[in-house]
Amino acid sequence: EEEVPTVPGGTTPTDGTAEGGPAYALSTLVFGPDQTSLYVMLIDSLDNPDVDLANAREFPGAADMWVHDGFVYVANGEDLTMTKFAVEDGELVEQDRIGFGASGATNVAFWNNTFVASDKAYLSLGVDGYVIWNPDAMEITGSIDLDAWNPPDNFVARHGFHDRSTALRDGKLYHPFYASDPSFFVQLQTSSIVVIDVETDTVEDIVDVPCPGLDFVTRDESDNLYFSSWVFAAGGAAVLDQPQTCISRLEAGSDAFDTWSSFRDLAGGLEGAALYYTGDGTGILAALDPTNVTKNGEDAAAVTFGANWRMWSVDFDNISASRIEDIDWNAGAHYSWPVDDGNIMLLAEGDFSATTAYQHSTELAQSPAELFEIQGWTIRIFDLP
Repeated sequence: EEEVPTVPGGTTPTDGTAEGGPAYALSTLVFGPDQTSLYVMLIDSLDNPDVDLANAREFPGAADMWVHDGFVYVANGEDLTMTKFAVEDGELVEQDRIGFGASGATNVAFWNNTFVASDKAYLSLGVDGYVIWNPDAMEITGSIDLDAWNPPDNFVARHGFHDRSTALRDGKLYHPFYASDPSFFVQLQTSSIVVIDVETDTVEDIVDVPCPGLDFVTRDESDNLYFSSWVFAAGGAAVLDQPQTCISRLEAGSDAFDTWSSFRDLAGGLEGAALYYTGDGTGILAALDPTNVTKNGEDAAAVTFGANWRMWSVDFDNISASRIEDIDWNAGAHYSWPVDDGNIMLLAEGDFSATTAYQHSTELAQSPAELFEIQGWTIRIFDLP
């Protein structure tokens, strides 16, 4: 998430947008019995915005959206293409398109993509490496190979999703990898962080850290990085005999990772996921509480994929947390983004049929302000210049 381009309101527009146009771009995935569709909408305000899907642009299939250098990019999961749009007169206007069908990629969504420079991005080839492509010229420029990783029998090698787990710092990209069984809930104790020099496009190091399922990252004002799990590791640890979830920290100026805290120590004995720093020593996390489950309480998937999560406010200075009472039970799968001068948390309902957007700031640490509700699973919101 830290690579999201954030541009304060009122700055000079880039080539991708026109002055006086929409202020934000957001997207939502709507799951239907026969088809999934991505809806992209451009909105003027976060205060009671028009988020009616009838006014959005629909992209059929498991498509995805990102904003980079003022341009809106839409990844098409069906034909493995990426389309670049400018925002003109409040509309998306196609500029260029690139295909990845011959690159070996199987998915081009932004959970598989990281922008590392204005003219460079890495598209994941799973645990095999990356395709290097130029989002300015919209062309493939190279590749990066990773050494073969052979986890133990019955385990599958996984890469952390780029949109929530990669961080760029001091010319290096940090990207976590881990191993689980096919269900994702049985995990090895150790994750690995691949360190890539983005100037030379070479793997500089691979560091093992003793936290399972690392698939989320955040950073504070001092440039310390905190890697944590996504929801799967918490579900496995809460229901099955699996390693406890924990947070690995990479301090600014250091190459050495340490274990900052376990989620159990932070969240009153509960397993957790998705630690996000909101500013001024505060943050949020999602904690899974199996005591809320009324049936299938020994089924990790049933427990994890339901309204069995609560949000907690985190005090980074004291390494402590407290439950946010004003936010009800939810799916735990929050995506949080730096927008304007604060942070927007997009929090899905238990069945992922709708998402609520909250304004989260230091002043609102215990009571985030609800902004709006939108249909579907909304995971992206960006400032537009």
